[in-house]
Amino acid sequence: MVYNWAVVASAGSHGVMPTSRLGGGIELPADLSILDINTIRKLNRLSQSQEASLSYRRRLAQARIDLLRAERARRGRLRFGESLLTNPIVELAEALGGRHRASGSHRRAVSVGVGVDAAALAAEVDGIADPTLVSNPSQLSLSDIDDLERSLVGYEELLSTQRRALHREIDRLHAELVVRLRGALGGAWS
Repeated sequence: MVYNWAVVASAGSHGVMPTSRLGGGIELPADLSILDINTIRKLNRLSQSQEASLSYRRRLAQARIDLLRAERARRGRLRFGESLLTNPIVELAEALGGRHRASGSHRRAVSVGVGVDAAALAAEVDGIADPTLVSNPSQLSLSDIDDLERSLVGYEELLSTQRRALHREIDRLHAELVVRLRGALGGAWS
């Protein structure tokens, strides 16, 4: 569903306003001051949800890229006669395991919701690199690994570009909220 907030906000006498596109086809007017505060808050929540969805898909793609690269590295060591772990997933888990976290760290585990069904988001990534192939990359040829990696890297780059654009719009929404809050407080923060 595409919401054109410029048309919604300009339903009065403003006419059609220049817009910028928020992820998911949502257009923001160039001048956010024409929107009421509740619309800005709603757009801010929506943009945060979209950011979580983009980030989730990007992390999935990056994890699969890491698995493919670990398999390529494992095969490279095999050619030189080094001993190998039996599974690149085990190797990756050890590399990314808790030992990199400082002992006694005060960080707590945080669950980040993606705003929609995670399986639906994963399905998009699965369409590029089937998880059954990536979870057992030793069954793939080097050419297959290269092709999968290239596809995943291109997808990850696209998501990163979309995410950067979305962050610019989130920053604009936050800046407008700050202006509104300062105005509501009568300049008490000056």
